[in-house]
Amino acid sequence: IGVYVEGGSETTKSGTISASETWTLEQSPVVITSNITISGGAVISIEPGVVVLGENRQINMANARIEALSSSE
Repeated sequence: IGVYVEGGSETTKSGTISASETWTLEQSPVVITSNITISGGAVISIEPGVVVLGENRQINMANARIEALSSSE
């Protein structure tokens, strides 16, 4: 069961991400539509509550990282 934020809009991700970005609750759910490569020192920060969806997808990382941010509550 997915939990979606009222007023949020679906965001799709695919291809290469070479600059840092934050996936926000307002963008949730984030749907990975094809394999993703994260490179060039990019950092993907995922805010608390963001739903990330993608079936049979790969996330390839080269000199990059993913951060799942925590809530202070």
